[in-house]
Amino acid sequence: MRFKLKSSVLFLGCLFGSIEAKTISRLPDHRDKCVALTFDDGPSLKYTPKILAILKKYHVPATFFVLGSCAKRAPHLLKAIVEEGHVLANHAYSHRSLPKLSSSAQQEELNLTNALLTPYQEKISFFRPPYGATNASIQGLATTLGMDTVLWSIDTLDWKKPSPARMQKRVLSELKPGAIILMHDIHENTVLALEGMIQAILRAGYRIVPLL
Repeated sequence: MRFKLKSSVLFLGCLFGSIEAKTISRLPDHRDKCVALTFDDGPSLKYTPKILAILKKYHVPATFFVLGSCAKRAPHLLKAIVEEGHVLANHAYSHRSLPKLSSSAQQEELNLTNALLTPYQEKISFFRPPYGATNASIQGLATTLGMDTVLWSIDTLDWKKPSPARMQKRVLSELKPGAIILMHDIHENTVLALEGMIQAILRAGYRIVPLL
């Protein structure tokens, strides 16, 4: 099950003191024709390099929500992501549904992943919970670690393995200023769809920008 939340600010004084836990599903300034590309569940030894090559061809930035378990196997790809101007972000360690875990296990999921990412990027500013499954406690935990929780406004459903044309059509039909597009850099069809998707977004008069 995937959870889709609109931008919100939750005050979690009871659990974490006087802090604001932000959940973002669209870029802050919705007036501009800007969108952001995000990729979850990697890095993939097979597909992430191909995605990086396409992004480089079009000079397009992206945010990679990395699983700690995958990051551990591909440190060279973490380095490449940062060196090519993209952003590393936290997607927990094992892709378990965080609300089903104890608070100590939740902390371990986020801390282990940040420890793997920070040698390549000094500050990890964004967190996306696996499956989009979150609650006030998890959002507060992310905030105490200096991360905003980022969801999405367009789900390509690439994990269902649609055709590239169908993925592109889905994105264009839902495209609005401030959109955050969810993809996964672990599927071949995502690689096959990405170039045409970028071209179509740019033809529609949008800019592709970082989350930062």
